[in-house]
Amino acid sequence: MNPTDFRAKVSQRNRRWRPRTKLVALGGGAGLVLFASAGLALAGETRTVTVGDNFFQPTEVRVAPGDTVEWRWVGRSPHNVAAEELAPVPFRSRIVTSGTFRRTFTTPGVYRYICQVHPREMRARVVVGNADTDRTPPRITSLSVRPAKGSVSVTVRFSEKVRAKVQLSGRSARSTIKTLGPGSAKLVFKGLRPGQYKVAVVAQDFAANRASKRSRSFTVR
Repeated sequence: MNPTDFRAKVSQRNRRWRPRTKLVALGGGAGLVLFASAGLALAGETRTVTVGDNFFQPTEVRVAPGDTVEWRWVGRSPHNVAAEELAPVPFRSRIVTSGTFRRTFTTPGVYRYICQVHPREMRARVVVGNADTDRTPPRITSLSVRPAKGSVSVTVRFSEKVRAKVQLSGRSARSTIKTLGPGSAKLVFKGLRPGQYKVAVVAQDFAANRASKRSRSFTVR
């Protein structure tokens, strides 16, 4: 089956999310009252994404917290599924030519992912809940460093909860990715050789909005 046929077949199973309306009836002496509530697809559902040769189909899946996404390999070339490094919760499959990979999403957010073998052609995302309605980027409101002999203390403050990458460049390179904020967070890097360094901080909120990068230079004695 060629990629066009796969796309047509899978698109029938993976239609875009639409609000579902649930009617709740409350009985009483004065009569019957109906309440309508809209929400995402029922928790516990499984959505399927086809992993073909150089394509994901569909390129966006919308699910509720607690739902599962299953990626199914159908091509002949090796591919994998890997969340970008600042996704709310990381995930990555093995590089394979067949089989399936499943992930249950419990944390609301926008999860962009790629095939690490074909990162330019194969890009897609999973939206959990209504996270993509947030269009306001987070802010790194302050960044300070306190170097000491063989170490440095980095204090950074965020406007909201984010996934942040703090990276040291210099004679002893260091890097860490953590969920931080809101408010200040302190990280200590030890075992540094004397010399000039630069610390850079990038951050992304759970809706995949990026903060402006902040950096600071310092010297370790």
